[in-house]
Amino acid sequence: MNRIKLIIAEIWKHLPAWFVFYITTYTLFGYIALLKHPRPDYAMTFLFPYGLFLFYYYARLKADSSLEAKSRVRNYLVIAGITSAILAVAVAAARPVRLGPDWPSHFDRAVTYYEISNILWTLLIAGHCLAFQGWRKFLLFFGVAFLYGMILESSGVTMGFFFEDHYHLYIPGFSAPVATMFGWSTVFYPCVFILEGIRGGIPRIRNRSFAWQGFFVAIVAVLFDSLIDPFATDFGLWTWNRAYNHQNSFYWFGVPLANFVSWFTAVFTFGAAYYYFELKKTGWEQMKRNAAMLCSLPLVLLAAGIIEFSSLGLIEGFHGPSWTILKQYVRDGMPLTRPPIKGKMQESHCEGEQDVMF
Repeated sequence: MNRIKLIIAEIWKHLPAWFVFYITTYTLFGYIALLKHPRPDYAMTFLFPYGLFLFYYYARLKADSSLEAKSRVRNYLVIAGITSAILAVAVAAARPVRLGPDWPSHFDRAVTYYEISNILWTLLIAGHCLAFQGWRKFLLFFGVAFLYGMILESSGVTMGFFFEDHYHLYIPGFSAPVATMFGWSTVFYPCVFILEGIRGGIPRIRNRSFAWQGFFVAIVAVLFDSLIDPFATDFGLWTWNRAYNHQNSFYWFGVPLANFVSWFTAVFTFGAAYYYFELKKTGWEQMKRNAAMLCSLPLVLLAAGIIEFSSLGLIEGFHGPSWTILKQYVRDGMPLTRPPIKGKMQESHCEGEQDVMF
């Protein structure tokens, strides 16, 4: 009983890292059990977030001065062994389940589960932030960062880069569903939490400037997303504008490179601003730093847009798909929202395609 309590306490204390492991396990299972056609080739992307999880524990145990070297190695091997076994069980259990052949008949149920689980995980992660970081940091990650994520997600849909239809819960005035907008808070806080754990055990990372910290937290986020987006795209949780294709875009396991450029720039700009105030303005109270972050959001969004579209222009060309979609959005008068398509997915959308907006 005491051992169970210790395990529960360990998971709760490091919940954001275990959240990444949970997503890794579930998505690895989903690649085989839930897609229309099993994608064991895509499943290898689990190595990126799982490697991140193991690196976090390596750094955390390294920073724990109360443990002897042998104890650190033993604890690390126990965690690595148990989590590896859980991943192996997930793979073994996936094939007997196989919901994929009757896809998309179970799509609506899966979307419902995704919406409920995302909201519950957001609340759980928020509770962890409140318990371990205090209400001031809670307001930063689940107030300021949440607002930033809502703007990012909804604007991506509004501008036509991707589409998130057939969900059940939408907020009037926003193009994206509640689940995906809430999801940004379960990106920012866990990624910063994991980076803080790594910084605690790796001085060469800890001692870098605020801009480097923004870079590091963006890398953490991209490693996390490198598993999620291939599954979500193949399953149809979101679809990409047909302007993207393999002739004009680089792809990562079925996902346009533009997605990862967007993730990196969004998290980098927010992360650099966050660490600027955390590292450079240590004399300020946390609420003052929160207010500064809130006031900085327009500048952060502008910087993210400039870096993203400059990068995409260099990668795809300024007449490539991303700039083509952007120019069409401007020609359309830059609407503030795009009404989502509600209701169950029809057979015509089975392959995860979406009509272009031009």
